[in-house]
This record gives sequence, C-alpha cells and structure tokens, in this order.
Amino acid sequence: MGHTLIIPVSGPIVVGQKKPTLKFLQEGVGGYVEPVYRRLTPDQVAQFNCNDPELDRVAEVIVKPKDVTWACNEEGKLHGLPVNPRATELMNLGYPIVGTVVLLVGFKL
Repeated sequence: MGHTLIIPVSGPIVVGQKKPTLKFLQEGVGGYVEPVYRRLTPDQVAQFNCNDPELDRVAEVIVKPKDVTWACNEEGKLHGLPVNPRATELMNLGYPIVGTVVLLVGFKL
C-alpha cells in the first residue's frame, strides 16, 4: 500500500493512501510538477522529529528505508514561493526547496 504526504511550508502534514493523479499532484504543489527521486530512511526522519512534531506523520510511513518520489513545483523559485524547511531538511539536496511538496511512498510517477 502506498502513501501520499502533503508537506506544506507550515501547518499540518496531510497523509493519504489514494493513488495520486497528475491533477492531484499539480493542485498539491500549485503548478507544474517536478519529480525528485531519493531514498529516505527512518534515521533521516528521526533526526528531525524533535524539531517538528508534524514529522511524526512521516515517521509513521517511513518505517524502513524506501525509495520515494518528491513532487515539487517546477517553477516555485521563479514564482517566489517560500522555503519549505521540512522538505529542505528531509530531502537534503544542498539547496532550499520551496512551496508545498507531495511525498509519494510506494507510488511511482
């Protein structure tokens, strides 16, 4: 079974289990979707749980290492979207991630 986690810049993380459509992803990120493929481990998630209780929702889904897909707004930086600190820390790409991100666990784009 797969999960979707909508990780906004602030506020609660929304967890779902419905297979995402392109429309769902575009609405979630607020524009064109740019997929980013990464491996996410429970240790990576646990490292941030003390900073943000909302990340407990991610920890509930990532109970073993998983290949995940992050759906980001392809033009987020061009549109001046705010930095998403949770996604930036979890993705650990070396640059800030902006706007709402949809994390796909067990689903492929």
